[in-house]
Amino acid sequence: DPESPTIYELSPDDGSVRSRIAHRFTEGLAADGDSLWVASAEPVTQLLRIAHDGAVLASIAVSEIVIQDLVLADRALYYLVNDGEDRVVRVDGARASTLIVSGVHEAPYSLGFDGTHLAVAVDGRIRRYDPVSGALASDRAFAVGGWITAIAFVR
Repeated sequence: DPESPTIYELSPDDGSVRSRIAHRFTEGLAADGDSLWVASAEPVTQLLRIAHDGAVLASIAVSEIVIQDLVLADRALYYLVNDGEDRVVRVDGARASTLIVSGVHEAPYSLGFDGTHLAVAVDGRIRRYDPVSGALASDRAFAVGGWITAIAFVR
């Protein structure tokens, strides 16, 4: 419901709702076990660390208008921007960030971490990048075509 966006935690076993955080719209979501990171655009674009009850634990303002996706990789937070530059950025603190790679695709929507590389799923392909240098490690087709709006690697 667009009037009342909600984040749901679901049981992986049966799909039942474990918990919910009401009135929280986000494009990107990353979990670190104890809390969640979400991208929020109200009143300005921020990355919020929130508790499972919805309480805001930390806030980082960013200059981007829309964050497409977030991922935690080796204890670092990265975000994906779909804005013509189409880039992956690492958060280096409350006021600093580092561009990792730009030009990942003309319309990227999903960012993941496979345990070694940052991964952007785009139009039936998965592109893997070194999280430090931004170097393209691989660009391969995979079994799902079309637009991929979320990816997660389960180990």
